[in-house]
Amino acid sequence: TWPDADMLAIGRLRLASNGGEGEPSKFTPDEQRTMMTLWSIMRSPLIMGGDLPRCDAFTLSLLTNPEVIAVDQHSRNNRPVLTRGDFTAWAAEGADGRSRYVAVFNLGESAGTLGVPWTDLGIPAERWSVRDLWRREDLGADSGLRVTLAPHASALLKLSAP
Repeated sequence: TWPDADMLAIGRLRLASNGGEGEPSKFTPDEQRTMMTLWSIMRSPLIMGGDLPRCDAFTLSLLTNPEVIAVDQHSRNNRPVLTRGDFTAWAAEGADGRSRYVAVFNLGESAGTLGVPWTDLGIPAERWSVRDLWRREDLGADSGLRVTLAPHASALLKLSAP
């Protein structure tokens, strides 16, 4: 039941199939971000399977976000913690032992919102300062999780003491 996370199929792929030009991934941008989020929260090796020298700006942003890579490289106790409807969530602890990470995935075919208290994710019931790692944006302090995601989209959040 462990995904074969040996390659990130993002960016320009299949170089040999058309004389070396390659074709863009068939994954949507949300699906590519979801793959990178899942690989990071699972602490999988981050091996890009595409044409790195000809990366577009979006693909490069997926591969070079230092806050997302830190989840892959330095988190611990990574585990799935919730499945509710079309949503699945994983949680992990930061290397400092105080911060937490939460990855949320919309597996459904329509947009949806997930709202739960931190305790439903196995996280202590207190107010946490929330940071969106993909947007590199602080979202303020909250006593629970509330995310709205497009189909096949994900969120990767860092929780810190306010």
